[in-house]
Order: sequence, then structure tokens, then C-alpha cells
Amino acid sequence: YFAGEHNPILIHIPPFVYHGFKCVSTEEAIVVNTPDKVYDYQNPDEFRVHPHDNDIPYDWGRKDG
Repeated sequence: YFAGEHNPILIHIPPFVYHGFKCVSTEEAIVVNTPDKVYDYQNPDEFRVHPHDNDIPYDWGRKDG
């Protein structure tokens, strides 16, 4: 998805789905995260993986042109 000043969108990410974002413009990006529950440190529902060293088939590199 490409969101921005001229394309403001709401993206719903289901539970337990890895996700990320990157800014591809010269302007700053603003992301608003609105969770539905307070984070539970004793029983976390957030898991992180390294952005480059994992089995998710996505290239986080910048592509010009």
C-alpha cells in the first residue's frame, strides 16, 4: 500500500501478522498506531523479527526509478 498526503488510508492489520513500513519520500512520514488494548508485558502479543534476516520474502531496500 502507498499511503500519503494525497492518499490517506486506514490499514487494519490482523493479530499475529508481521508488518512494517518505510518512508519513500523526502518528506517526513506520520504513522498513527491505534491499538485496541493496553500492551501486556507479561503476555506480549507483539513479536519482532530482524527486517533482513528472516524467511519473509520482502526486500526493504530502496528502489529508485
